[in-house]
Amino acid sequence: MSAALTRFALWRARRGCALALLLPLLVGLVNGLAYPGWSREREVLRPVVQRLSGWLRSDVINVDIFTPEGAFLIPFQHPLTLLAAALAAATLMLQLPAAERGRGGLEILLSTALTRRRLVASLALALVPVALLLGHAPLFGSVLGALCVGEAQHLPLGTYWLVALNYAALVCWFGCLALRVSVAARDGARAMRIYALCAGVAMLLDFISHAVRHLEWVRLATPYGWYEPSVILRTGSAQPLSLTVLLVSSALLLLDALRHQDSRRSA
Repeated sequence: MSAALTRFALWRARRGCALALLLPLLVGLVNGLAYPGWSREREVLRPVVQRLSGWLRSDVINVDIFTPEGAFLIPFQHPLTLLAAALAAATLMLQLPAAERGRGGLEILLSTALTRRRLVASLALALVPVALLLGHAPLFGSVLGALCVGEAQHLPLGTYWLVALNYAALVCWFGCLALRVSVAARDGARAMRIYALCAGVAMLLDFISHAVRHLEWVRLATPYGWYEPSVILRTGSAQPLSLTVLLVSSALLLLDALRHQDSRRSA
């Protein structure tokens, strides 16, 4: 691995990763400020939520959003938080090697002592701090929102931390997918289109599985299906199967990226 290349990749992606970090923090802050308002209307809103129980997925409807524990889980499940995982991965991985390949800069890099394997390994190393930091962003957002309204003492921080680890594994998955796409694409624009299509299909399938209770099984075809904040909150356990699926599939994507980069006849 090349520490210099890892630092360069992180520096280059700093703005996109900062935006991705900001999204869950803002969601947590807004959610906290809004919580006192809707919690006062629980008797009006609860029947509405119950009517939806026949349509929404069971692991979603079983979370009581009128309690602090359920309400401050929202930053972990918000669409902007899910988008942040895909955004950070794209920012970090699609510039190098895909965009540099299109600009001709990758040939210069590979003419040095940097090997193809070291290139991929250095980018994978850059993913680790991004995944860990972004994984905890919804946790920080929830705590920030709860502090603003005096509800922080009611948060199950240990359970939320387990959810943060699950979210970090999700970020890893998208990072390895983006790296696999970046290794194969001939330029940055093509890599972005392919990656956006993959991430968009995953989000669409996850939305369908949430919206239609009888199609819960669709979630298992997406990485979002193995991200289970509601189940972790309800059971208080880390859901090792979900973590294993996300991390093992991430490793397989990384190994495939290494294999493909080695087999390329051009930069």
